[in-house]
Amino acid sequence: MMAASFCDSRQTTSSDTYPIIEYYEQRACIPGTLIISEATFIAQSSAGANNAPGIWSNAQITAWRSITDAIHDKGCRIFCQLWHQGRAGHPEILQKNGYSLLSSSAVAADESLSTPREMSEEEIFKSIQNYAIAAKNAIAAGFDGVEIHGANGYLPDQFLQDTCNHRTDRWGGSIENRARFHIEVSKAVIAAIGASKTGMRLSPYSDFLGMLMEDPDPQFHYLVEQLKSLNLAYLHLIEARIRGNDDADCGGQRTIRWIVELWDNTSPVIISGGFNSESAKVAVDETFKGYHVLIAFGRYFVANPDLVFRLRTGVDLERYDRTYFYTPKLAKGYVDYTFSQQFLNRSHKDIMEGQTAKGWTTPTATPSIKSGSVLFTAGSSIRIKAPAKDVFNTIVAFSKYGEWNSWTPSLIFNESDDNVKPGCRGTLETRTGGQNKAWDIPIEILQLVQNQNEYKLAWQSKLLPWWAATIERVQVVTPNNDGTCEVTNWESMSGLAAYVFKLGTNVPKQLEEANVKYLDELKFYIEKKCDE
Repeated sequence: MMAASFCDSRQTTSSDTYPIIEYYEQRACIPGTLIISEATFIAQSSAGANNAPGIWSNAQITAWRSITDAIHDKGCRIFCQLWHQGRAGHPEILQKNGYSLLSSSAVAADESLSTPREMSEEEIFKSIQNYAIAAKNAIAAGFDGVEIHGANGYLPDQFLQDTCNHRTDRWGGSIENRARFHIEVSKAVIAAIGASKTGMRLSPYSDFLGMLMEDPDPQFHYLVEQLKSLNLAYLHLIEARIRGNDDADCGGQRTIRWIVELWDNTSPVIISGGFNSESAKVAVDETFKGYHVLIAFGRYFVANPDLVFRLRTGVDLERYDRTYFYTPKLAKGYVDYTFSQQFLNRSHKDIMEGQTAKGWTTPTATPSIKSGSVLFTAGSSIRIKAPAKDVFNTIVAFSKYGEWNSWTPSLIFNESDDNVKPGCRGTLETRTGGQNKAWDIPIEILQLVQNQNEYKLAWQSKLLPWWAATIERVQVVTPNNDGTCEVTNWESMSGLAAYVFKLGTNVPKQLEEANVKYLDELKFYIEKKCDE
């Protein structure tokens, strides 16, 4: 479950935190929740509105750190939504700070709004650079990743759609050229922080701020195909029934399902669009069955700080009050919505549900690389006081597993450790449930990524046919700025055997315990070596 960004214009300056911390803490009340921040300006030159946050200064980084720390303390994750308004900004606010209202072309969103100046190529490159800098700042501020706001008529959307982009150079005039800004921003952010920490938000059928091409499908088909090759953490799509801040029927009978199919489980797809309890369940269980889909809630998460609990337990959702949307400097309508009585009456057992020992939490990463509909996932994460590269080198030193790894005491390939790559097959010895008996399982490496921003190992079991059981194990090592790293380890299962394991055995619990023990042993082994 995740909370979509919802820009509520509460901040009095771009680095204020109260009542922002309280708001985010309330909505992080259920461990495992993924939160996407409110729209956050990437640079002062992009900040054409008052009472909205930024991520370009040290003061802002420090302020955000207090928020991200509070969210992590509750076992949740948060991505920062990177925002450039383009022509949607207020020129008087920009001019006060020495900047101009800019866009892809000198075309106003409508007759009541100011006409922007067409950006020079130098200004385009500077904006792309600002996205990358903002992404680095977000990671420094403790965010788990960033979402590029490429939707709702803001700057990237202004390059993408011909309702605004009238350029004839390499930034406009054709489907490929209009998509260039989205793609170059994505590549710059990925180069800065890694693909596994980068998401993209799109709104193919929104007419907000003068968008909605006559035929948007070819444009978005090309863009999504290009983004697909970048291995983003996720793609965030807004349904046709949403127009910016309002419900609307912008796309007629149009649907984003074809984009989900085109994405083809490359990574999760987040879908937002005025969902409630019933429609969210239909979307997951029926409309997008077989796809890795997350449903996002914005306005309902404002009115229901315990939204995830309510959805899990069937408690009715409270209706939000639009009267207090976008009212700066007020706590009312923001942090004064009440928790349900059922949430407040939870037992200690309920409170601890979903949390593992020693502060580990269930990972929010992609649950599967190649599987279909995943039936269950078991895993955990931990921080290790060692560089990410050193930790990952230990994980891929397969011939030395016996020195520290009791869950997987050996993993044997015909190739040497240095020559193992995707497609290589080996034999894994594994134990679960505290048993001495081991099983030899044939596996195939799916992914092995090693660079300064991302370290990832994924393999798939070849013990049973895919229809009987598809089992995958994924390990990701994420570097932190303080020389430590976060290690996430999880195993997912689908297929007929998975139903048996899930409903009639103790396998899910055993896998959870094995994942915890694996990370405990890895941490002890590496930190002991560092001390020596």
